[in-house]
Amino acid sequence: MKCPLVLSAVLLGVCGACSSQPGPIIGTTGGSLEENLSLLKLFDTPSGDTIHFYTVAYNVLASNPRASFFDLSRNPEFAAFCRDHGITLTGGPMLGSRTADGIKIWVRTSAPAEVSVKVTTPDQERTYGPVTTDAASDLAGIIDVMGLPPDSRCPYSVLVNGTPAKISAYAQITTLPEPDTARPVRIAFGSCYHRWGLANPVLAGRIRERDPAALLLMGDIAVQDRKNHLGLHRADYLLRDLHPAWRDLVAAVPVYATWDDHDYFSNDEAGIPAGFTADDRWGVRQVFTQSWNNPAYGFSDERGGIFFHTRVGPCDIIMTDNRYFRTGKTGVFLGEDQMRWLEARLLECRGPFIILSCGTMWSDYVSNGKDSWGKMDPDTYEVHVHDERQPEDEDLLDMAATRTFLNSGTIYAVQPDMVPGGGLVAAIFRYGQEAID
Repeated sequence: MKCPLVLSAVLLGVCGACSSQPGPIIGTTGGSLEENLSLLKLFDTPSGDTIHFYTVAYNVLASNPRASFFDLSRNPEFAAFCRDHGITLTGGPMLGSRTADGIKIWVRTSAPAEVSVKVTTPDQERTYGPVTTDAASDLAGIIDVMGLPPDSRCPYSVLVNGTPAKISAYAQITTLPEPDTARPVRIAFGSCYHRWGLANPVLAGRIRERDPAALLLMGDIAVQDRKNHLGLHRADYLLRDLHPAWRDLVAAVPVYATWDDHDYFSNDEAGIPAGFTADDRWGVRQVFTQSWNNPAYGFSDERGGIFFHTRVGPCDIIMTDNRYFRTGKTGVFLGEDQMRWLEARLLECRGPFIILSCGTMWSDYVSNGKDSWGKMDPDTYEVHVHDERQPEDEDLLDMAATRTFLNSGTIYAVQPDMVPGGGLVAAIFRYGQEAID
């Protein structure tokens, strides 16, 4: 019996006592206004107005560790600048949460507003929304776009309070072919984009030109070591959304994101880091969930987290959260509740292909085992999923053949218990079928 094709995307990328109150504001190990402005200029020459806009916003957000985008909208200088320059969006549109016949579109407005989306299909023009952005959503809004025809390219526009907003010229929704169509579905994925990579127009352009059905980003993306200073987390997300390369990419390619250490708290930190509190952790999670466009974020209760399971074409996609639940206990890299959730979701997958991601290293041979799954779970395979379709003495991941590749790009087919070290990146692939080149 064949099991699904399983791709384990595990790429680069201390627990203190819990409390209901924030810890002391530690701030950041880098990313001053000057450093952020240098990133804004790294691949582009921003206008004087753009520099002024970000300077005003950064100063407001940096001045208060709990400063929000809603607070920023009430700053007189910022509000006047946006009004005088016709700025109604400070983020987006960003595609995400693809469904069989639609997609979700994320935006962030410069002030509380009503947002709608107008989509041009091959046979008609449709309007979706409006949704309201307010203090509760931190001015973020997500518009559900549904009922689109398959295998179509549908340009769209965003209206804020009925007026078209300034958005990327690449704003377009590309729908998938019918499920029974023998057409390839392309999915891009990677890790450690970092703030300086978000601005790279060559990288973003090449991803966009390949027209993937989804882009999976596994951490270390937009925020850099901001710890529990939520205002600076938001300042980094605003910087992300000012880069033309990023705006053009996410206006056309659906993005799915999880965090790793740097966009969580700081280097190698997980769980509730020493000196911080449960409230700090929850605040960082809230900023993350209001700044991305995922189909779900962890548990829908006080347990939190940001992991999720979705489907894109024939692919089940499971993106795990390797930071939020860690306690330092060996063998529980994802936390016990998330691990049980993962095992249950693997059993639910019925498609021919599963993509399973984690934001940090799989192998303990990388960086001498520092902060890797192999370090926290020495037995390597913590997941034990027994499927009635498979022999009882084998579990789903162990039945998958494992392939590893060197920096040269040469690919080898091996068994899971044969994965060597020496800097190899491990990936779990197919059982009972020939290796894919």
